[in-house]
Parts: sequence; structure tokens; C-alpha cells
Amino acid sequence: MDLGLSRADMLEQLEKRRIFLGDGKDMPLDRLEDIYRNYIVPKPKRERKPRNPSPDPNFNPIEIEQLAERIKSVVIVGQKRAHAENKSDDQAKQIKMDLD
Repeated sequence: MDLGLSRADMLEQLEKRRIFLGDGKDMPLDRLEDIYRNYIVPKPKRERKPRNPSPDPNFNPIEIEQLAERIKSVVIVGQKRAHAENKSDDQAKQIKMDLD
């Protein structure tokens, strides 16, 4: 593939990007063009594939309903219960310990 650049132009561009080829002047032109193409010529970015979520073959609507019911029951059980109006339980208790 001819890029339309001379050997000197390609070597100059490679050196600007700190890519030094010791035998660049003696290297075959097609090999030099290959190196130039891989390191200098910008590559187009890949196109992103559109995401189409496919339906899950193991999808079960009954299972989701069961999970929703379980979540509701956990929420109800996890709610704080009303405390009795017994003020004696709210005070700090002292514990006597023997340090023998």
C-alpha cells in the first residue's frame, strides 16, 4: 500500500514520535510502510454495537412476585415496634461486680 510518502518522510515522522529504527534506511520500503501504518497513521475508533437487551430465557414473572412479597414481609418485620409506656425500663441500670 503506497502512502505517498518518501522513505525520509516516514523515518522523520517515526523519529518525532521517538521510534528509532536502526536499519530504517536499509529496510525494504513495504516493511517501513507497515511499521509507519501501525504506529503513525491514526486508526478509526470502533463503532459501538447497539445494546439490545434480549429477554432472559429463565425469566419467571411468578418468581418476581414471590420476591416482592418476601421483601414486603421483611420490611414489616424490620419496622420498630411501639414501646410500652414503662418508664422504669428506660433508666440506666447499675451492676455490682466483685473484683476479687
